Amino acid sequence: MSVDLVALYQKWNVAILILLMMMFLSIIQIIWVYYAQKKELGKVVDSGIRLMVANWVWGGTISIGISAMIYYFNIYFNMKDLFVVGSLTLFFALIGVRFGCIAYAVGGSVLLSIAFEKIVFFQQIQWLDGINELFTNFDTLTWLWLVAILHLAEWLLIRIHGNSGLRPIKINHKRKQKINAFMMERGWPIPLITQVDETMICIPLFLGTASMNASRSMKQHRRYASTLTLFYAIGLLIGVTLYTWWISFPLWTLALYAVLCHEMVYQWGKWIEKRKNPLFSPDSNGLKVLQVSRKSTAAKMGLKAGDVILLVNGNQIDHPNDLIRFIRGRSTCKLDILDENGERQILQKTLFDGEPSDLGIIGIPSPENEEKKNYA
Repeated sequence: MSVDLVALYQKWNVAILILLMMMFLSIIQIIWVYYAQKKELGKVVDSGIRLMVANWVWGGTISIGISAMIYYFNIYFNMKDLFVVGSLTLFFALIGVRFGCIAYAVGGSVLLSIAFEKIVFFQQIQWLDGINELFTNFDTLTWLWLVAILHLAEWLLIRIHGNSGLRPIKINHKRKQKINAFMMERGWPIPLITQVDETMICIPLFLGTASMNASRSMKQHRRYASTLTLFYAIGLLIGVTLYTWWISFPLWTLALYAVLCHEMVYQWGKWIEKRKNPLFSPDSNGLKVLQVSRKSTAAKMGLKAGDVILLVNGNQIDHPNDLIRFIRGRSTCKLDILDENGERQILQKTLFDGEPSDLGIIGIPSPENEEKKNYA
């Protein structure tokens, strides 16, 4: 593609095109979560529309602060760089939602820019001239700085909103058995208002993250995943600051950090989770809770994934069918549970007409109990 073709795109048209791309990524994420919940849980526990709206609301809220920061520090962008980053975002997003994160697009843009500038072989290929011009004079430090700031914002987004839209999966544990786990795979469109080629427009960017959880409570995992994101952002911010003010070192090291460390956070977490004691596995003391539907009776009672239900209205249970049997037709519900800290608690609630007998709980029966129920 030549620079002349890029020039045909008006500033707002490019922004709108990227905005539509962000909406497409959000819809793909929702479909993925919906399919996984139906397949693994047998029901949808989190509304896809609610998740998409929440993503855009939180992303828009964060963008206000970052846009103000960009304006205060007089940071500008050019349309050519925006086109490059937007195109690579779409390309990487086709691999997976987390690859749609701006870290991969900017890191890839910097590496390609350096490659076209330093490697003579690429300069000698005539049909690459147009692409070479696209990556020439890419504003490396500004974009890397933006990646660091956006991931500081992502740390906050995970802390606030990280438990929504979890995708249930099954993974192979080190003990060579299938175990239940959840994939926190989130994407937030970030529509920044900034100056591009001396014109104020909206540039929609995308933050994506993924983290596997098989051994922690949802609250603990949210803190763990957000802390890793914070360390990543601070590391990149320190690197860009050192290069700008004190130390001169190859820029490709920062680009590699932006891409490889982002991916390493995911791969390291995945490796660790396959080796730790699984939380979402059958429990001999009662019925282990795998998931709780949002705004369900169980959610209102305070029940969480990973809790163990010992007694229902005074009756011991070890299978989801037991839960339904001891709840159906009752006007009250009393649950004796073990929470995520191993502490025993009693939860009680009055039941009203129309409330489901399973209370919105997806439980994990042991293989022995599953076989017993099938032959009952």
